[in-house]
Amino acid sequence: MTRILLEKTNRYKSGNTAPDHEASAAMARRTFARARAKYPFLDVRPHSVKPSIFGELGSYMGYSGYYNPFTGEAQVNTEVPGFLIPFVTCHEMAHQAGYAKENEANLCGFLAARESRDSAMLYSAYLSMFLYANRQLVQDDSSRAADNLKM
Repeated sequence: MTRILLEKTNRYKSGNTAPDHEASAAMARRTFARARAKYPFLDVRPHSVKPSIFGELGSYMGYSGYYNPFTGEAQVNTEVPGFLIPFVTCHEMAHQAGYAKENEANLCGFLAARESRDSAMLYSAYLSMFLYANRQLVQDDSSRAADNLKM
């Protein structure tokens, strides 16, 4: 699985520029609208996606975004590397769709993101999934995981 994700990541990486928060939010909205036709369970309302006011603190604490249960807003840490922001936005929008667990939000965000036609979104999604999968592989085969990172 890591090799497939790595292949896809490398396929979409060339020529990408990291979109800013607004572009990523617009891209994620289009992506979810397209994905909803294939996956009706990805119906996200509302579409409020805002930059987190805790960006630097969030980076220090190790989070890239969060769902605010009081306002229903997706909050994205815009201090993370720009190429991660499109997938982080999809992940947080998956929380808006009702998927509370992190692994479920990752899966739903990925299912939506892979329906995108934008190479920056696809790169962000496949890179994020590759990194998650490769971290799991470290436990079983740290040598292979290290080789994956070189590629």
